[in-house]
Amino acid sequence: MSRYKVFVKIFLISSISILYSLIVDRVLNYFGIQEDELGKYVFENKIQEFVLVLLVAPIFETFVFQFLIYYILYFIFKNTKIFVLINKNFFLLIYLILSSTLFAISHSYSKNYIYIMIIPGVVLAFSYYYFKKHNKYPFWYVSLIHFIHNGFVLIYSYSNDT
Repeated sequence: MSRYKVFVKIFLISSISILYSLIVDRVLNYFGIQEDELGKYVFENKIQEFVLVLLVAPIFETFVFQFLIYYILYFIFKNTKIFVLINKNFFLLIYLILSSTLFAISHSYSKNYIYIMIIPGVVLAFSYYYFKKHNKYPFWYVSLIHFIHNGFVLIYSYSNDT
């Protein structure tokens, strides 16, 4: 796959993730659910927030919730008789459920926020699976998608604070 096609796919996936965030924000506003009801991590300062949200979170969470879970499941399925009995779609389904659920639980600022984060978890897990099958650098591509999404959410939240 050419670099151009990769970046188009990264743009499209990031757009889907951002669109989801916008829709969730509008739905929550419509029902009068405030951000403080969802819970939020409190940062000490803006520099800490930018470093953690834009650099640490995308890389760390991609490593834990996409990369590690993919390879742990792959290792388990490959080294047991189960792998022979199942097809790739079943592996993908188990991977998406486990990865997105753990990703959402890690965002446990509130019960509502956990539910909201399942879809971004699915998007990131599926992106990892897709880029793993079609490219050499799924870890970095998914980290970039996560970075773009977090960057948008950060800018959007600042624009709503004013």
